[in-house]
Amino acid sequence: KDLAKAGYWGLPIPKKWGGAGASKFFCGRAIVTMGSSVGEIIGGLLSIERLIGAAGPLIWKGTDEQRERLLRPLAEGLARPGFGGTEPSVGCNITKASTYGVIEGDEVVVYGEKLFISNAWYGHQIALLLQIDNKLRVLITDLPEADSEQFSIVNYGIHALRHIHNKGIKFNGLRVPLANLLEGDGLAIIFHDLDEGRFAVAATAAARAQTSYVAFSP
Repeated sequence: KDLAKAGYWGLPIPKKWGGAGASKFFCGRAIVTMGSSVGEIIGGLLSIERLIGAAGPLIWKGTDEQRERLLRPLAEGLARPGFGGTEPSVGCNITKASTYGVIEGDEVVVYGEKLFISNAWYGHQIALLLQIDNKLRVLITDLPEADSEQFSIVNYGIHALRHIHNKGIKFNGLRVPLANLLEGDGLAIIFHDLDEGRFAVAATAAARAQTSYVAFSP
């Protein structure tokens, strides 16, 4: 919450939608500075939550209505987002994603399972890669606050980063507003999103290197 008040979570989001509109260079410096002086995970979380989560797809392909409704809360730090691509028996080959949605009226009914999803937790928000009419699409999905017949969190023995959940997600008829469906090819959106955030890997490594140097310097 303190980071939200300081505007940290809104750094890469355009000013028009409540963010700072910071450049990649500035975001990279913020990740290195926060990661080396406050906590490495703080730098990493900016990447996971605002660079390769729901914000990137909304910035690139969202409509003005979607950005106002879904992106502004991200800029304000009110939502914990993630990226839902990988699946059981598919791994990182997200072209084979089989989670699918059926459009019924003004809703998308979602079925399938995701695995190894950072920030997958009750009440969080996921940029969900799924098949709709045999085409990969991205659906901004608010996860329910509790398990039900339509939705459940899957726990497994993986040690995720501190302060973040890494879980599986099962969908069995979860209804999501059709208004949350992004236009365009889902695979292109996801790869663009990942590409936009990859500089953060180097920035996080630089933060680790700085803390290691301090820790082991004579």
